[in-house]
Amino acid sequence: MTTPVLPFKRGMSFLLSCAFEDSSGAAVDLSNYTLGSQLRDGLDNLVAELDCAPVSGVMGRVNAGFAGSTSDWPVGRLFCDIRIVRQDGLIQMTRTFIVSVSESVTREGASS
Repeated sequence: MTTPVLPFKRGMSFLLSCAFEDSSGAAVDLSNYTLGSQLRDGLDNLVAELDCAPVSGVMGRVNAGFAGSTSDWPVGRLFCDIRIVRQDGLIQMTRTFIVSVSESVTREGASS
């Protein structure tokens, strides 16, 4: 099984929408779960703490986003997963995925 890769350019807004399904393919109700996520570089340095929340009115859908600037994120591969804590204390993690960060070509205010 290959690791999923999400291409991303520095300076863009970061918002990832994820679908959570059980083994039969049915959407999982995550409204009472605690969710968290971090982006880390290859040396395990924290790059960003992501805000994770279920999408209101859409069962099984979670948005993971970063409200700050991504302009200083390092170019290269960042690693991420989503931590899910059920009400009974059971902790689960998604598969790790890669956010492949590249430099943007178009820059605001740059004429050369």
